[in-house]
Amino acid sequence: MIYPPSSEQDAIDREQGAHDALVAWLSNQPPEVWLWFAQSGNWDTCVPLFIWMVEQPACDAAVVATLFWEAGPSSFAADIRAGTEDFGESEYFELIRTILLAWPGRPPCDDGLKLPNAENAAAYRAKVANEWNGADPLRLPEWLFGPFGAVEPANFSQLVASDDHLREVFLRLGMWHGDAPPDRPAAASPFGDPIADMLARETPEERRARIATGLVLLALCAFALYLMRGWWLPG
Repeated sequence: MIYPPSSEQDAIDREQGAHDALVAWLSNQPPEVWLWFAQSGNWDTCVPLFIWMVEQPACDAAVVATLFWEAGPSSFAADIRAGTEDFGESEYFELIRTILLAWPGRPPCDDGLKLPNAENAAAYRAKVANEWNGADPLRLPEWLFGPFGAVEPANFSQLVASDDHLREVFLRLGMWHGDAPPDRPAAASPFGDPIADMLARETPEERRARIATGLVLLALCAFALYLMRGWWLPG
């Protein structure tokens, strides 16, 4: 979402407030909920939360590994191998780096949860063997490849949907759980029109910001036309 300058700090404050609320909520949730959030969290807004999660001593091994493989370590490893790494302020790389520094050995907390993205780990191992001549640029610890438990990840979307405050916190970070509220009906298109879906899910604050941005752009266009009037419009 693009915000006009006047509301940029408000948007930042709202996102930080949502992060703080989810930290408080997750602190009282079991590993199953953490794994569900690791799978379903919005990677555009939740990476700081993911970093906080893997920094916790009680973070389950499957949660750490899920977030690691979801962050896309293969692309970073390929850049390192090619000598073209320039990760800058990449939050994804910060998450990968945090995990490798915090957990060189397997986390002691293990509730037997299943790794939901095990295929990513298998693909990385195959790439090291077949494309990189067995040399792993990231030197990943073996525990990240498993084995992990067999307990299937549960879906806690309804838990969020049943709590109005919590549902609003998730919505601030671009995650909607539950039926669409009356003032934000679901997109009518059976094909899932992405624009209609985006408009259906935006918050009232986002809608006002979008309208304000449009008005600012319209005013700028009108002013530009006024300045150019002298040479392309009749006097």
